[in-house]
Amino acid sequence: MEACIMDGNTKRCVETIDSNHFITPENIERLKQEKKAKRGNLATATSIGGMVNKMVGKIGDTPIIGSGTYANNLCAVSATGKGEAIIRHTVARDVAAVMEFKGLSLKEASGCVIEECVPRGNVGLIVVSASSEVTMPFNTTGMFRACATEDGYSHIGIWTSVE
Repeated sequence: MEACIMDGNTKRCVETIDSNHFITPENIERLKQEKKAKRGNLATATSIGGMVNKMVGKIGDTPIIGSGTYANNLCAVSATGKGEAIIRHTVARDVAAVMEFKGLSLKEASGCVIEECVPRGNVGLIVVSASSEVTMPFNTTGMFRACATEDGYSHIGIWTSVE
């Protein structure tokens, strides 16, 4: 089990790759208290159990800030898939960078990274913007995913859907 949580405002984070020391409610509460009374801040939290038949001791992409987890004032990103590809292509940070430096929307930036930066069959993303947009692109056969927003929108999926 590997996990990470990152505050998009301060860039502070807590990471763990020790299966005996998960992100605790105390750590999550500490991050909440640091941003208390600040509305509209983004944060991301990602955890993973690893891939089937993963080599013992091998570390995945999730606990690496910028690769599997990243948040700033534009978006919060959690990645899943083949760790080596996610690490090599700094997938989570790239989505934020494309938004920041190219001025693309959340959906455009996420699509750009998924389709142009990472080899097919390697990655899926869950990305949220500061304006509450959500996108969950992937370039694998399927990706278990779900989201719900405060305004009542919800989505659950596994395979590519026509929207």
